Amino acid sequence: MMIFHRMPVLLLSTLCLIFPFSVALADTPNNAIGEVVWVKGLVQALQGNGSKRPLQRSSSVYTSDTVETDQTSTGQITFTDNTLLSLRPNTIIRLAEYKHGNGVPPQSDTFIVNVVKGGFRTVTGIISKNHPTGYQIQTPMGTIGVQGTVYDVLYSVTAQKLTVAVDSGKITITPIKGPPIVLTQGSQNIAAIVTAGQTRVLSVKPPEVRAVLPVKATATSITPSGTPGKNVIKVAPCP
Repeated sequence: MMIFHRMPVLLLSTLCLIFPFSVALADTPNNAIGEVVWVKGLVQALQGNGSKRPLQRSSSVYTSDTVETDQTSTGQITFTDNTLLSLRPNTIIRLAEYKHGNGVPPQSDTFIVNVVKGGFRTVTGIISKNHPTGYQIQTPMGTIGVQGTVYDVLYSVTAQKLTVAVDSGKITITPIKGPPIVLTQGSQNIAAIVTAGQTRVLSVKPPEVRAVLPVKATATSITPSGTPGKNVIKVAPCP
């Protein structure tokens, strides 16, 4: 009788040990594609199930997260390939697709972000070097591709206007109408304004992206294996 009495208890104890472990697996650092470096104000991630979670320093972000800032908020995300992305106020971006590490061949690396509104300043990482065609910033006015770049992007929903400016490297903008535009550091083409009706190439940054957003280079960054990775990019300090 003692044996049969103890068996359910032992089984329950075993399940209690297994179940938390199974839940933890779904939220391990290995599943994260990036981590929040700093936030100012309210920054949130809209998840696939429709729920929102506030993002704070060290919060993880995942593929298919939609990250939002309000009119007074900013924040920065560092991705596992060492891409640094500093969000502008009043921004909505969707982390549409991300592949890097964990057995993914370098030629299959992918970084695709959909800009719904607003924008960011970014220092691109390993993915843009491993597989440049796998890096895309998609906006309603066109798609942005890069080659080892520091640049700004801003999309205005009300004006239906995309503004892009490059600080280093090379950007190719493919508008929904018209030929591709190349912006290159040190040339006369360092910025562009794209609307449904026309595209203007500029030799100076327009006012809307002239103010440099702070982008903090962390001493270490998360990697797909969960181990620290050195980030040697040095840019403006965080606020």
